[in-house]
Order: sequence, then structure tokens, then C-alpha cells
Amino acid sequence: MQKRPRPRGDGSVTLVDPIYSIKDGVLNFTHFTYTTKHLDPANFTNLLVELLRSNAALQLCPNQKWWDILIPVYFGDPALPLDFKKVGALLIQAKNRIGQKSLKLGNQYKDFFLPGALVICLQLEIGMKLQNLQVPSFQMRWPSLKEENGEQVPTGPFVMGVHARGHGPETFPFLANHGLAVPCELLVKEVTPNQTGLELQICSRLRGLHLGETESDDDHDKDDGGNGDDDDIDVGDAGDDDADDHDGWDSQMSGV
Repeated sequence: MQKRPRPRGDGSVTLVDPIYSIKDGVLNFTHFTYTTKHLDPANFTNLLVELLRSNAALQLCPNQKWWDILIPVYFGDPALPLDFKKVGALLIQAKNRIGQKSLKLGNQYKDFFLPGALVICLQLEIGMKLQNLQVPSFQMRWPSLKEENGEQVPTGPFVMGVHARGHGPETFPFLANHGLAVPCELLVKEVTPNQTGLELQICSRLRGLHLGETESDDDHDKDDGGNGDDDDIDVGDAGDDDADDHDGWDSQMSGV
């Protein structure tokens, strides 16, 4: 594992982890809704809270950068008043190209999430065809630290990235157990564009539509401005801050 950001200040060597773990997260959605507008960083935390309260996940607008689906996750006790600092999210991006796109966790997370928040990013490469078992790869983006009142505090969110390739039992073993492998293959075939011949030639001339190629890291850094001060670390293949104004909610929540 590569080095994590070192604490700032008076020589302290204490590393900072999220105040909660993924296993503490609970989901609260029974349906999907959609939006035709781009996400607004200024109101993003309030949006997550409203989705939690309305038992909804959100299908993002077609040209929203970086993500396709937003599912709010709460890392606090749902029986207690809501704490904005414990609101995170599961963000999903689905790709239907036959060529693999790199998973990069850029600066956009700092624009939308509170410092110290825990975010999970799932990138699905459903257009790829695999022959052997494919274990998802994982990345972790650690925020840089600053010293505040004698303590080390993160300057951005903690982001865990999961990169899953393929769409069959090699990637999702449960498909074989429930007889869903063939229907899933037919569905993916319908939503995967023809990536050969004339269509590929046309798309290859349009920026962002190189269907059969792998996106380079340089192109990605141009889109998100690079990684800034935060560290994007590969760990192996395998709003309003006042919570006192909000009561607990009457909803059924399930573990992530």
C-alpha cells in the first residue's frame, strides 16, 4: 500500500481515518426518481438528506459528468437526530463500451461532499466480455490533512472506488445461481452500441465518444483538473451543518 498523507503541524505522526466504516452505512431507498438538472454543489448535502427522507435514489441527468446514479447512505443512528456530517453516498457510473475506462477519483468529490464524509464510487464496465473470474479492483482517495485546534482534520471526503468489469457470472456470480446469465447477456447486448465499422469511425472523431479505446489518464486529468493535494491510492485488486434542527425519521433503513 502506498503512503498516505502525513499530518500537518507540530510533527505529529497520527494518521486520520474516517470516523465510521462502510459496514456502518444504511440505505433508505425503495425507488428511483430522476432529474433533468446538473447537480449543484451548493445544495448537494440538502439533496442527500431529502433523498433519505423520501426513500429515493436518484437517476442523474444524461449529461451529468462523472456519475449516473446517486444513492444516499447514512452512517449515523437513524433513531437519533440527523447529523449532516454522517451523510455520504454511493455513486455509480455504468459504461457500456468494449474498451476499458480507467477509474480515477478526482477533485470533484471535494466540491460536493463535506470534509470527512465517506463516499463509495462504483464504476461498472458492463460492455467488456470476460472469460475468467474477474475480481474488482479497489482504490482509496485519502484527503489531505490540516491542523485545527491541535487536532488533525481532513480537508475533503474519504472516497473508496470499486472498479468492476464485465456483466456475466465471471463478475457477478449470483447471475449463474438464479438463471439470470442469459437474460443479462441479452440486455447488455441491446444497450451496448455497435463498436465496429461506420459507427466506430464516426464516434472516433468526436471527443468523449471513442467507444473502443481506453481513456488515457491525461484526458481524465484535463476533465477533472487533476488530483490536487489529495492522494489517489490503489489498495490492490481483489449544506448546513446544524443537526439540532432535524429530528429522527420514521423510515426503514437497511445495511449497505
